Amino acid sequence: LGETFDIHGGGLDLVFPHHENEIAQSRCAHGTEIMAKVWMHNGYVVVNGEKMSKSLGNFFTVRQLLDEGLRGEAIRLALLSGHYRAPLDITREKIAECKGQLDRLYGALRGADLTGISSEGRDNDLVLGPLADDLNTPGALHDLHMLGHRIHTEQDPQFKRILQHMLRTKAELLGLLQSDPEAWFQGDAAEGGLSADDIEKLIEARTAARKAKNFAEADRIRAALAAQGIVLEDGPARTT
Repeated sequence: LGETFDIHGGGLDLVFPHHENEIAQSRCAHGTEIMAKVWMHNGYVVVNGEKMSKSLGNFFTVRQLLDEGLRGEAIRLALLSGHYRAPLDITREKIAECKGQLDRLYGALRGADLTGISSEGRDNDLVLGPLADDLNTPGALHDLHMLGHRIHTEQDPQFKRILQHMLRTKAELLGLLQSDPEAWFQGDAAEGGLSADDIEKLIEARTAARKAKNFAEADRIRAALAAQGIVLEDGPARTT
């Protein structure tokens, strides 16, 4: 590894005595002015204000959360939502909230045809700027949400495609928004226990109820699907 490190990381609990002793040992052994150029100490993961630990029994694993049906990308967003130096309070409710944030961002990419589109050279400081500033992931996420808002309000179709390309490529720096938007939203249906065929049959039943002016039944079907996280969108041609 060499006599000095470029970056040395560890938890806040290792600053003293572990890292201070490490500096003393290394500098005495090698006669160097420093032991590491940059020290990055991360805050604790906490649950409801208490440090997550096996001894307290207040921990859960990523595998547990995935088995419960929570999205891996939502867990990733939750972990990125706080600055690495600060304590991070992680709860199932927070992960569910992050899933809603991803829904809005994926919604900004729906129907995007990015063939031949490039956003290179535009707003290079977006996302990358905060990341270059002591790995400020909350600032980077703020930029992604700002891009998503701009896409939802943009009236020029061509510029909207450029913004969508920017959103996807900037999000890639954080490992986010790399799924197909339609697959992302259809995933909710699979997790709800209904197959695509089941959902299509319910859509057909709702369409028939609306034609028969049985709006109570149409609303009941919509509500039943919504209770399983499935949102119906009525378009000019059909409902999806």
